[in-house]
Amino acid sequence: MRGLRRTTRAAVLLLALAPAACDLKPAVAPVVETDPLAGLGPGIHPVLVVAERGPESTRVELYLKRVQVSAEVASFQGELRYPAGSMKPAAVEFAPGAAGVWNEAAPGRLRFAAAAPGGVGDGPVLTLRFTGQSALTRESFTLAMEEVVARDGFANVTRLVAAAAHPLLVRGAHAREP
Repeated sequence: MRGLRRTTRAAVLLLALAPAACDLKPAVAPVVETDPLAGLGPGIHPVLVVAERGPESTRVELYLKRVQVSAEVASFQGELRYPAGSMKPAAVEFAPGAAGVWNEAAPGRLRFAAAAPGGVGDGPVLTLRFTGQSALTRESFTLAMEEVVARDGFANVTRLVAAAAHPLLVRGAHAREP
């Protein structure tokens, strides 16, 4: 009988406290902005930045983010693959001072090459404007940097390019920081 009284008291106490517990709001962790480029190892990292999204178009910028690499890039060549069914390149611009060419070798496959004897700097080396829309994730793109050459001495620094199946994809202007 005593066990039943204790259980009944405990149940009454829990029922009395339950509404108060429901009114408590859980502690909310503060939102911390983190740099998506933090922690990159040494090398030249291809980074795609979704710089602008509109109802009918998307602007994507390619950066060659140098981490612990002093050699400035003078020329580059590569291939970008993108969702062909929902996006089509409308325009391609190269870094200021760079002479470049591009072509859509096949739907979803864009080839490009550029040279800037004075170096391409730390800004976007390539700015692509696509018509159409697609839900963009890192897996939406593949990027092959086939050749990267340094400004000083025109040394081939392709071996320093961080190779990955898919380039780092960030939204906004994170890659603009030197």
